Amino acid sequence: RTILDDKTLDAVFIATPNFWHTPAALLAMQAGKHVYVEKPGSHTAHESTLLANAAQKYSRHIQQGTQRRSLPAMREAMQRLKEGAIGRVTIARCWYDADRGTIGTGNQTAPPEWLDWALWQGPLTESPYRDNLVHYNWHWRWHYGGGELANNGVHALDLALWGLNEAHGRVLTPRRVTFNGGRYHFEDDQETPDTATLAADLGPWAVTWDGSSCHKRNGGESHAFVTFYGTKG
Repeated sequence: RTILDDKTLDAVFIATPNFWHTPAALLAMQAGKHVYVEKPGSHTAHESTLLANAAQKYSRHIQQGTQRRSLPAMREAMQRLKEGAIGRVTIARCWYDADRGTIGTGNQTAPPEWLDWALWQGPLTESPYRDNLVHYNWHWRWHYGGGELANNGVHALDLALWGLNEAHGRVLTPRRVTFNGGRYHFEDDQETPDTATLAADLGPWAVTWDGSSCHKRNGGESHAFVTFYGTKG
Protein backbone atom coordinates (compact mmCIF):
# COMPACT_ATOMS: atom_id res chain seq x y z
CA ARG A 1 0.00 0.00 0.00
CA THR A 2 2.89 2.34 0.61
CA ILE A 3 5.04 1.55 -2.43
CA LEU A 4 2.67 3.56 -4.63
CA ASP A 5 4.17 6.67 -3.02
CA ASP A 6 7.70 5.63 -4.07
CA LYS A 7 8.55 7.68 -7.17
CA THR A 8 11.58 5.47 -7.95
CA LEU A 9 9.41 2.42 -8.74
CA ASP A 10 8.17 2.04 -12.31
CA ALA A 11 5.87 -0.97 -12.03
CA VAL A 12 4.04 -3.20 -9.59
CA PHE A 13 3.21 -6.92 -9.60
CA ILE A 14 -0.23 -7.77 -8.18
CA ALA A 15 -0.79 -11.29 -6.84
CA THR A 16 -3.60 -10.74 -4.36
CA PRO A 17 -6.93 -12.63 -4.40
CA ASN A 18 -9.03 -11.93 -7.50
CA PHE A 19 -11.32 -9.33 -5.98
CA TRP A 20 -8.33 -7.09 -5.19
CA HIS A 21 -6.83 -7.25 -8.72
CA THR A 22 -8.72 -4.40 -10.34
CA PRO A 23 -8.78 -1.98 -7.38
CA ALA A 24 -5.05 -2.48 -6.83
CA ALA A 25 -4.27 -2.10 -10.54
CA LEU A 26 -6.34 1.09 -10.77
CA LEU A 27 -4.58 2.56 -7.73
CA ALA A 28 -1.21 1.67 -9.23
CA MET A 29 -1.94 3.25 -12.61
CA GLN A 30 -3.29 6.37 -10.93
CA ALA A 31 0.04 6.55 -9.08
CA GLY A 32 1.92 6.40 -12.40
CA LYS A 33 3.00 2.76 -12.23
CA HIS A 34 2.87 0.15 -14.96
CA VAL A 35 1.07 -3.03 -13.85
CA TYR A 36 1.54 -6.79 -14.10
CA VAL A 37 -1.59 -8.32 -12.60
CA GLU A 38 -2.00 -12.04 -12.07
CA LYS A 39 -4.84 -13.84 -13.76
CA PRO A 40 -7.71 -13.29 -13.76
CA GLY A 41 -7.08 -9.62 -14.41
CA SER A 42 -10.39 -8.79 -12.78
CA HIS A 43 -13.16 -10.26 -10.66
CA THR A 44 -15.84 -9.37 -13.23
CA ALA A 45 -15.98 -8.60 -16.95
CA HIS A 46 -16.98 -5.00 -16.21
CA GLU A 47 -13.80 -4.51 -14.19
CA SER A 48 -11.72 -5.52 -17.21
CA THR A 49 -13.22 -2.61 -19.12
CA LEU A 50 -12.26 -0.28 -16.27
CA LEU A 51 -8.66 -1.50 -16.47
CA ALA A 52 -8.44 -1.02 -20.23
CA ASN A 53 -9.86 2.49 -19.95
CA ALA A 54 -7.50 3.38 -17.10
CA ALA A 55 -4.46 2.19 -19.04
CA GLN A 56 -5.38 4.61 -21.82
CA LYS A 57 -6.27 7.44 -19.47
CA TYR A 58 -3.00 7.26 -17.52
CA SER A 59 -0.82 6.09 -20.44
CA ARG A 60 0.33 3.01 -18.53
CA HIS A 61 1.13 -0.52 -19.67
CA ILE A 62 -0.87 -3.33 -18.05
CA GLN A 63 -0.32 -7.06 -18.57
CA GLN A 64 -2.31 -10.02 -17.28
CA GLY A 65 -0.30 -12.91 -15.88
CA THR A 66 -1.23 -15.89 -18.00
CA GLN A 67 2.32 -17.17 -18.10
CA ARG A 68 1.85 -19.92 -20.65
CA ARG A 69 2.22 -17.23 -23.30
CA SER A 70 5.94 -17.15 -22.46
CA LEU A 71 6.56 -20.87 -23.07
CA PRO A 72 8.57 -21.52 -26.29
CA ALA A 73 6.40 -24.51 -27.23
CA MET A 74 3.24 -22.45 -26.93
CA ARG A 75 4.67 -19.67 -29.06
CA GLU A 76 5.75 -22.20 -31.70
CA ALA A 77 2.27 -23.73 -31.72
CA MET A 78 0.64 -20.35 -32.24
CA GLN A 79 2.98 -19.59 -35.11
CA ARG A 80 2.12 -22.91 -36.76
CA LEU A 81 -1.58 -22.18 -36.43
CA LYS A 82 -0.94 -18.81 -38.06
CA GLU A 83 0.90 -20.53 -40.91
CA GLY A 84 -2.07 -22.86 -41.55
CA ALA A 85 -0.61 -26.13 -40.25
CA ILE A 86 -4.11 -27.55 -39.65
CA GLY A 87 -5.97 -25.53 -42.26
CA ARG A 88 -8.79 -23.22 -41.33
CA VAL A 89 -9.25 -23.48 -37.58
CA THR A 90 -12.87 -23.83 -36.52
CA ILE A 91 -12.90 -24.64 -32.81
CA ALA A 92 -10.69 -24.81 -29.73
CA ARG A 93 -11.67 -27.27 -27.00
CA CYS A 94 -10.27 -26.96 -23.46
CA TRP A 95 -10.27 -29.33 -20.49
CA TYR A 96 -9.31 -29.23 -16.83
CA ASP A 97 -9.32 -32.53 -14.93
CA ALA A 98 -8.14 -32.65 -11.30
CA ASP A 99 -8.79 -34.41 -8.01
CA ARG A 100 -9.35 -31.61 -5.51
CA GLY A 101 -10.63 -32.76 -2.14
CA THR A 102 -13.39 -31.29 -0.02
CA ILE A 103 -12.95 -27.90 1.67
CA GLY A 104 -15.11 -29.10 4.56
CA THR A 105 -17.52 -27.05 6.59
CA GLY A 106 -15.93 -24.00 8.18
CA ASN A 107 -16.73 -22.33 11.46
CA GLN A 108 -17.52 -18.65 11.89
CA THR A 109 -14.82 -17.52 14.31
CA ALA A 110 -12.66 -14.53 15.09
CA PRO A 111 -9.83 -14.15 12.53
CA PRO A 112 -6.34 -15.18 13.65
CA GLU A 113 -4.13 -12.47 15.13
CA TRP A 114 -1.83 -12.39 12.09
CA LEU A 115 -4.71 -11.60 9.69
CA ASP A 116 -6.25 -8.14 9.24
CA TRP A 117 -9.59 -9.48 8.03
CA ALA A 118 -11.03 -6.08 7.05
CA LEU A 119 -7.94 -5.25 5.00
CA TRP A 120 -7.88 -8.71 3.39
CA GLN A 121 -11.47 -8.25 2.19
CA GLY A 122 -10.62 -4.77 0.96
CA PRO A 123 -13.14 -3.57 -1.62
CA LEU A 124 -15.74 -6.28 -0.90
CA THR A 125 -18.77 -5.98 1.31
CA GLU A 126 -17.51 -7.22 4.67
CA SER A 127 -18.48 -10.75 5.63
CA PRO A 128 -17.80 -12.78 8.80
CA TYR A 129 -14.54 -14.72 8.92
CA ARG A 130 -14.73 -18.49 8.40
CA ASP A 131 -11.78 -20.69 9.24
CA ASN A 132 -11.67 -22.60 5.92
CA LEU A 133 -11.27 -19.66 3.51
CA VAL A 134 -7.72 -18.34 3.84
CA HIS A 135 -5.34 -18.76 2.08
CA TYR A 136 -6.83 -20.68 -0.83
CA ASN A 137 -10.41 -21.84 -0.48
CA TRP A 138 -11.89 -18.38 -1.05
CA HIS A 139 -11.65 -19.40 -4.74
CA TRP A 140 -14.72 -21.58 -4.27
CA ARG A 141 -17.02 -18.99 -2.67
CA TRP A 142 -18.90 -16.64 -5.02
CA HIS A 143 -18.34 -13.62 -2.77
CA TYR A 144 -14.57 -13.91 -3.24
CA GLY A 145 -13.73 -16.00 -6.30
CA GLY A 146 -15.00 -17.35 -9.60
CA GLY A 147 -14.40 -21.05 -9.10
CA GLU A 148 -12.28 -23.23 -11.37
CA LEU A 149 -13.26 -21.26 -14.47
CA ALA A 150 -11.61 -18.14 -13.04
CA ASN A 151 -8.71 -20.22 -11.70
CA ASN A 152 -7.40 -22.73 -14.25
CA GLY A 153 -10.04 -22.05 -16.89
CA VAL A 154 -8.54 -18.62 -17.52
CA HIS A 155 -5.24 -20.19 -18.60
CA ALA A 156 -6.87 -22.56 -21.08
CA LEU A 157 -9.29 -20.02 -22.53
CA ASP A 158 -6.44 -17.54 -22.95
CA LEU A 159 -4.56 -20.06 -25.09
CA ALA A 160 -7.70 -20.93 -27.04
CA LEU A 161 -8.49 -17.32 -27.89
CA TRP A 162 -4.84 -16.56 -28.63
CA GLY A 163 -4.63 -19.46 -31.07
CA LEU A 164 -7.87 -18.57 -32.83
CA ASN A 165 -6.85 -14.94 -33.14
CA GLU A 166 -3.45 -15.94 -34.58
CA ALA A 167 -5.01 -18.40 -37.00
CA HIS A 168 -7.50 -15.90 -38.35
CA GLY A 169 -5.49 -12.70 -38.02
CA ARG A 170 -8.18 -10.82 -36.13
CA VAL A 171 -9.64 -10.57 -32.67
CA LEU A 172 -13.27 -11.47 -32.07
CA THR A 173 -15.21 -11.38 -28.82
CA PRO A 174 -17.94 -13.93 -28.12
CA ARG A 175 -21.43 -13.22 -29.45
CA ARG A 176 -22.89 -15.46 -26.76
CA VAL A 177 -21.61 -17.62 -23.91
CA THR A 178 -23.26 -20.36 -21.89
CA PHE A 179 -21.91 -21.93 -18.70
CA ASN A 180 -23.61 -24.72 -16.77
CA GLY A 181 -22.57 -26.99 -13.95
CA GLY A 182 -22.84 -27.74 -10.26
CA ARG A 183 -21.26 -28.98 -7.07
CA TYR A 184 -21.65 -32.75 -7.32
CA HIS A 185 -18.82 -34.51 -5.51
CA PHE A 186 -18.87 -33.21 -1.94
CA GLU A 187 -21.34 -31.66 0.47
CA ASP A 188 -19.34 -28.81 1.95
CA ASP A 189 -18.95 -25.04 1.87
CA GLN A 190 -17.93 -24.83 -1.79
CA GLU A 191 -20.44 -22.83 -3.83
CA THR A 192 -18.79 -22.79 -7.26
CA PRO A 193 -19.15 -25.81 -9.60
CA ASP A 194 -16.72 -28.72 -9.43
CA THR A 195 -18.04 -29.94 -12.79
CA ALA A 196 -19.08 -27.54 -15.53
CA THR A 197 -19.01 -26.80 -19.26
CA LEU A 198 -18.61 -23.49 -21.08
CA ALA A 199 -19.45 -22.88 -24.72
CA ALA A 200 -18.64 -19.61 -26.50
CA ASP A 201 -19.79 -18.70 -29.99
CA LEU A 202 -17.46 -16.26 -31.74
CA GLY A 203 -19.23 -16.36 -35.09
CA PRO A 204 -16.79 -18.03 -37.53
CA TRP A 205 -15.28 -20.17 -34.77
CA ALA A 206 -16.01 -21.40 -31.25
CA VAL A 207 -14.45 -22.28 -27.90
CA THR A 208 -15.47 -24.82 -25.26
CA TRP A 209 -14.12 -25.50 -21.76
CA ASP A 210 -14.92 -28.67 -19.83
CA GLY A 211 -13.96 -28.60 -16.15
CA SER A 212 -13.93 -31.49 -13.71
CA SER A 213 -11.93 -30.35 -10.71
CA CYS A 214 -12.75 -33.18 -8.27
CA HIS A 215 -12.68 -36.15 -10.68
CA LYS A 216 -9.65 -36.77 -12.91
CA ARG A 217 -11.57 -39.15 -15.20
CA ASN A 218 -8.78 -41.70 -15.31
CA GLY A 219 -11.01 -44.44 -16.69
CA GLY A 220 -9.96 -44.30 -20.33
CA GLU A 221 -10.16 -40.54 -20.87
CA SER A 222 -7.05 -38.53 -21.63
CA HIS A 223 -7.58 -34.83 -22.25
CA ALA A 224 -5.24 -32.17 -23.48
CA PHE A 225 -5.29 -28.74 -21.83
CA VAL A 226 -6.28 -27.19 -25.19
CA THR A 227 -6.86 -28.82 -28.58
CA PHE A 228 -7.38 -26.92 -31.84
CA TYR A 229 -9.44 -28.42 -34.66
CA GLY A 230 -9.01 -27.36 -38.28
CA THR A 231 -10.06 -28.45 -41.74
CA LYS A 232 -6.78 -30.36 -42.13
CA GLY A 233 -6.44 -31.94 -38.69
